[in-house]
Formats: sequence, C-alpha cells, structure tokens
Amino acid sequence: MARIVPVLVSVAFASLAACATPGPVTPVEVVEAQAAALRDGDLASAHALLTPKARMVAPQWPRASVLTAPLDPGEVSRTARWEEAGTTLLLERAAGGWRIKSGVLGLMRAGTPEEALTSFSMAILSRDYRALLGLLPDRERPSWTADRLAGALDVPDVRARWVELAKAVRAQAPSLTWIDRARVRASVGGSTIVLVREGGGWKVFDVLPGSDYIPH
Repeated sequence: MARIVPVLVSVAFASLAACATPGPVTPVEVVEAQAAALRDGDLASAHALLTPKARMVAPQWPRASVLTAPLDPGEVSRTARWEEAGTTLLLERAAGGWRIKSGVLGLMRAGTPEEALTSFSMAILSRDYRALLGLLPDRERPSWTADRLAGALDVPDVRARWVELAKAVRAQAPSLTWIDRARVRASVGGSTIVLVREGGGWKVFDVLPGSDYIPH
C-alpha cells in the first residue's frame, strides 16, 4: 500500500529524552528552546535540537545578547514522499497547496496496448527512465538500468527523435494491427512500436526502424 511520509525541512523537531516534561514540538517551541538554552549557556541542550546532519558541522553559536528580541519563526517549506512499487514522487507544499516536485505517477500496469503507449510517451517526455524501464519485457530488462537508458536516449539528436515519437503518440491514437493475441503493432507516422502482452500487462518490445532510435 502506498504511503505518504511527511518531512518538515525548515526546522528540526526533537524531544529531550532526559527531561521529565515533554520537549518542544512546534517550530516556534524548537527555536525558542534553543534560544533559551544559548542564553543560559547550555550548549548541550542547544546541540540536541539540531538534526544529525547539522551536528556534523561545528555550529557558530550566536552571542546571548542577540537573542533577547522576541522570536517569530515561520515554516519555510514542507515536503512529502510517496512510494509504491519502485515509483517515488517528491511533493512540496506551496501557497496553493501540495504540488509534485519530481517524479511521475504512471500507470502501475498497462492493461491494454493503448495504456502502454500512454505510459511510454509520458515516460519519454518527462525523462522518467525508471518508468520506461518498467515497460520493457522481462527478458530485456536485465540488460538495462534507468541510468543506462538515460545515457542512451539523452543524446541530443536521439532525444529529439524520441520526443517527436512520443508527441505523435500523444497527438492521436496510433493505428493498431494485431499480430496475434499477445502481440500488436502500433503505427505512428513512419515508425512502428511493437507491444507484447506479459504477465497480465502490455510492454514495449521494439521501436522501428531501430536505426532512428537506438544510437550506434
């Protein structure tokens, strides 16, 4: 099952386990707790309110005299991560609400050739090579990684041809010709995409002519 994992990135949230009373929770409480610790010269407590990454860098603590003004910290940003079946989306909270910062939510399984073509074109246009890898048949997938696909298809001239193909697929429904129950050809302009049925879904078996799309 997919899960949303919120991660607040503007302020460290921590609790002081040694204290009998609950530690600071909200961003304002965390900042005020550290300011109070610095005013009291309690560097250990101030240090405990840093993230593990921040603790690796020697902090330049401010003088207590500059911490007398009222503090009014505000949340700068908030992110979340969505994960399922190898797909990862990063989201960021903006003024208008949550928005996807990176990643593409594709079809987890293409139940028809048309769905496979849609996922295929979206993956190319968005450079989602992980999704493109998932559209390869099982026997082809071990020969590739998302990084290898990116290296092969991001060559400028090659990339332009793949983008042209993907846009053509998006612009109009390709003409399908069934070879048999498990194979179909999709005609897109002067190119052909061969799809195969595998494990209840459809995969992209080949793109022809290969000399136009696979760098030599």
